[in-house]
Amino acid sequence: MTEMIGDKDKKNELYKKINKNASVIDNMVDKIIGDEIKEMDKFLDSIKEKDNFSDEELEKIILRLTLLMYYAVDRLESLGIKSDVSEINNNETYSRYYLQGEGTIPERENQAELDSLEEELMEKAYYRAYKKLKGKIDAAEKVYRGVKKVMDKRKAEIDFNRSAEQ
Repeated sequence: MTEMIGDKDKKNELYKKINKNASVIDNMVDKIIGDEIKEMDKFLDSIKEKDNFSDEELEKIILRLTLLMYYAVDRLESLGIKSDVSEINNNETYSRYYLQGEGTIPERENQAELDSLEEELMEKAYYRAYKKLKGKIDAAEKVYRGVKKVMDKRKAEIDFNRSAEQ
């Protein structure tokens, strides 16, 4: 049973190492995404604090969110291109080191993987940045649709009240 549990100190060290490396990649992802998405984040944070909105406020939310998503989608396309280029760069670097390597095929593969580790990390960072930005855009679209439904409901209520008065 003690074999399954393993060395607690070793697990703690591994946990610390993973968190440290993940933090580095997470910071890279945030840097890659850039400030454009921070504006949308701040805007969504500002509206989540409030429960009731006037019609005018809802209209402003719809307009602003539409613009922020427009620019975020543009940034997403740019990230997609950079992600593709990063993947190509990683593959090219791996291949170059593999061809320059000496020894057996497994030895060459292992050395090429080690030598192209930085390129692989960049590829993964760009991939994660793309996924993160895509997720934020999808979430913003859900907020947009929710606000639009509220506006449509209010408009229907106004139209119903007008027709009832006539």
